[in-house]
Amino acid sequence: MIPVALYIAIIEQMARGAGEFWMSSGSQTVTYVSVDVSLLMILNTVLAFERSRGPSKALALLIMTTYFCAQSLITASILSL
Repeated sequence: MIPVALYIAIIEQMARGAGEFWMSSGSQTVTYVSVDVSLLMILNTVLAFERSRGPSKALALLIMTTYFCAQSLITASILSL
């Protein structure tokens, strides 16, 4: 469980950095990226728990939903440049 906690802590630091950048910038593109980083944080947390506890249908649904939403936000941020 320690590797999972370490992995989540690293992802959390990435999200915190993106949030600070969003607060200082405030542009629409940075907003998309900040929300995207939050979704990726959720996705990676769920993936870490799935790896440690085993697969389930509810986790698979959450993984795919957050993955596709994150990909859509990456596309939206690129298109808004």
